[in-house]
Amino acid sequence: KEKGLPEEIETVRLKEKAGSGEVLAVSVGGDDVPTVLRTALAMGADAAIHVRASAPAGLELDGFQVSSVLAQVLRERSFDLLFFGRMAADDQSSQVGTLTARLLGIPSVADVTRVEPADGRVRCHHLVEGRVEIVECRIPAAVTAQKGLAEPPYPSIKQILMAKKKPLEVLEVPVPEPVLEVVRLEMPPARE
Repeated sequence: KEKGLPEEIETVRLKEKAGSGEVLAVSVGGDDVPTVLRTALAMGADAAIHVRASAPAGLELDGFQVSSVLAQVLRERSFDLLFFGRMAADDQSSQVGTLTARLLGIPSVADVTRVEPADGRVRCHHLVEGRVEIVECRIPAAVTAQKGLAEPPYPSIKQILMAKKKPLEVLEVPVPEPVLEVVRLEMPPARE
């Protein structure tokens, strides 16, 4: 649901700095998701999971539905850090990372511009009302990426070709009922 993938390149940088680990890209959605995941694989992710979940025609999954699906998938895996995009490109809700962390019972830090994991903890720099606040929490944890965390490079042809050989798992996970209902859409009043 989140586009742009700055969080993928940051995970690769952290893996290289640590000298070990695995970067797993996960996305929830329909038939367009494999293309996004192949881009993440080309940028350095080791494997990817496409969680198939389609919304009824003309509607999108709400943040709770996406978070519930991700939490179901992630509960079965071990991880240290979860990186999420800051804001969904479609509805700009800024919910999925924080809700997923809540459902998993792990700490989360929003709008992160720098991540420093060490000794079972992670120090995060994040923006708060025009200033940078540094917070520390235990691992496992989740962070949402703010612009500036990492600038993803364009993958080379070689990286794109190598990405086709990396594993892309497809899962079917039940989607809960939506918790939001769109009652009405209307245009904002015209400016004077």
